[in-house]
Amino acid sequence: MLHKLALKCIILSKLSWSIFFVFTALCFANDEQAIKFQDLSLHETDNGLIVCLENSGPPLDFKISKKGFQINIYLHGVVIGFRPYENVPIEIPVNKNGIKEIVIEQTVDARNASLTSVKMKIYMSVPFSYSTDSQWNGKFITIDIITESMGNKMVWVDENTELAPSKKLEKIREIQEKELAKVRGQLDGFTNRTVRKLTKEAVEKRLSEVSIKSEEKLVAEQKVDKAYEKFKAETSISKIPLVRQHLMGNSSYTDMLVPEEIKPVPNEPVSSITVLSLKDCIEIALQHYLPLQIAMEHKRLAKLRIKEARRSFYPAFLAEWKEGDGETVTEPYRNRSYGFQSQQPIFSGGKLMATLRKEQLGELIAEGNFERIKQDLILLVTKAYYEVVIARNTLDVLENLRKVEEKLANQVDVEFKIGAVAPVVFLSAQSFYNQVCFKVASAKREFEIALLKLEKEMFIEKLDIDSLDCSLSRKKLDILLSKCIEIAFCSRPELSILEKTIESAKYAEDIVKSDSLPNITIIGSYGRSGEAFNQRELRLAREWSLMGKVRWFLGGNTMETSYDKKKISPFKVTRTDTNIAAQTFNTKISFWDNLAYFSKQKEAFITRKQAEKDLIEMRNKIRQEVVDAYYSYHKFNSQLSSSVKELGYRRKQLEIVKAKKAMAEATGPEVMDAEMQFSQTNVSLQEALAGINIAIVSLNRAVGVIDYFDKLKTNKSQ
Repeated sequence: MLHKLALKCIILSKLSWSIFFVFTALCFANDEQAIKFQDLSLHETDNGLIVCLENSGPPLDFKISKKGFQINIYLHGVVIGFRPYENVPIEIPVNKNGIKEIVIEQTVDARNASLTSVKMKIYMSVPFSYSTDSQWNGKFITIDIITESMGNKMVWVDENTELAPSKKLEKIREIQEKELAKVRGQLDGFTNRTVRKLTKEAVEKRLSEVSIKSEEKLVAEQKVDKAYEKFKAETSISKIPLVRQHLMGNSSYTDMLVPEEIKPVPNEPVSSITVLSLKDCIEIALQHYLPLQIAMEHKRLAKLRIKEARRSFYPAFLAEWKEGDGETVTEPYRNRSYGFQSQQPIFSGGKLMATLRKEQLGELIAEGNFERIKQDLILLVTKAYYEVVIARNTLDVLENLRKVEEKLANQVDVEFKIGAVAPVVFLSAQSFYNQVCFKVASAKREFEIALLKLEKEMFIEKLDIDSLDCSLSRKKLDILLSKCIEIAFCSRPELSILEKTIESAKYAEDIVKSDSLPNITIIGSYGRSGEAFNQRELRLAREWSLMGKVRWFLGGNTMETSYDKKKISPFKVTRTDTNIAAQTFNTKISFWDNLAYFSKQKEAFITRKQAEKDLIEMRNKIRQEVVDAYYSYHKFNSQLSSSVKELGYRRKQLEIVKAKKAMAEATGPEVMDAEMQFSQTNVSLQEALAGINIAIVSLNRAVGVIDYFDKLKTNKSQ
């Protein structure tokens, strides 16, 4: 397509300048008086250029004025369409005989008429003079532009001037159209031939490249297969160097980096875990489930935090022993001191008690979280277990069906070979057999997927279920939905967790508020200390101190007040003062050093509100889970009753069809169809039983008690 356009542009560029622009897409105004602007053409002359305008008919009002190097022409009552750019001026570059460009745009009539007008601007690069020729009958307007200096002379054309028609313009136009049609025909023919030739060459080249690449790929694959087979063979007999030599000698592997020693790592067989029942699966899962182990560690952490909170109520003791030596200006000395220090909070604004209550609630939350994770795991393992059971039972039913269908299909095949049945019977039997084979393959896939899911939920790699009990029993449930919801609201660990979280958030608020109350602490110390020069006896004297300290947060500020009374050992050789006792009262205020108090208070408030919102959402979620599990049980219970009745009907139907087949009143495909329907009903029965058991387990999880309905059923049976 690009070649075609390029060739057209080259040939059209050689055409005469006499036809420069043709309007092929014109639109009309809705007003009936609007005139069509049909054509615009340019003609070269010896002195300049002729611009010819053509309209479809009168009335034609025009007015020409000259200003500087520009001509403005208004065609009153004319409407044109600009395509493809609506209402965008059309610019025609000329650069011929002083004309730079011609711009045509649709505008409003200068005389405020109801019709729109067409405005044409001719921009000149040199001074010019012009004359006009207008003819109403012929509907032509011609402007002769002569590129010679005429100063700023302005010419006005009489609107009522009528001259003889110009035959020259019509003849020129006719010749131009014929030449253009001839050139277009030649161009189209040449372009079509060229395009066909280029397309054929491109297709042949592409086919050749594809063929070469396919051969190269086939050769490379053969080399890789050959190298792989040799690698396997040599690896098994410990001849790795020969394999490496073969690989390096092959041109396909010249860029491959091969290590000096290739040591294949044998895959150690994974020991399988044998399970016999659902109880075994749950016990194994509880042992391997990492989130449950993490939850157990959280319980232990909560107990440690409780011990830490209780320790804060008792005094803090510190024992210290210190010995040292040094030198003064005159002689060396030595010192010794020992004693203990104690600190006891007297009043903390209830912070210690709130912290203890909060940590005790944290232990209950950790226990509830452990129970929640345990119940979730049991639910997931139970669902995966029943999916494996139903998949295995379905596979067994379909395997037995395939054996029966294969036997019947072989009988029909023998009958067809001896001409006892029609071809349609033979084809029908083959179709039934193929359907059963497809169902068996699908059942195998579903069984493998279910087994992988069970292994994933149990956190093990390989599971042995050859001895697994796949029998399913029908469980009855006789309880109202409202009772189930009531039990769930009382037993669900999630509700207990969120309720305790709200209470813990309230204690967190109390802890923050305690900072706004005065915190009183008593600090005391007692011991003995002394210093002496090396040549003198080291004597120790009693030292003690007692200090009361009050700390109070006031609006982001901190005020600390303390009273300290102490007695100091007089045996000091490096001290210049002589005091042996002192009493100190100290008060200081820190401004804006506790602005974090306000953010902590707001965080505690937000945490409590978030827990309250989560509690409301959890209640709605629990109600939905209970309703879903409750009605799932009733749905599968109805399906089971229907399947039991249908199974009896299908069994009777199968017996009738077999009896008809024995009397030659039924064909083999009819027996195969009856066998298939009987097996499908049996599969539906197994699915209903599994659905009932899954619904019971889901309902246990929904009410928050693992085996609640199992116990209820046991009590009723007793």
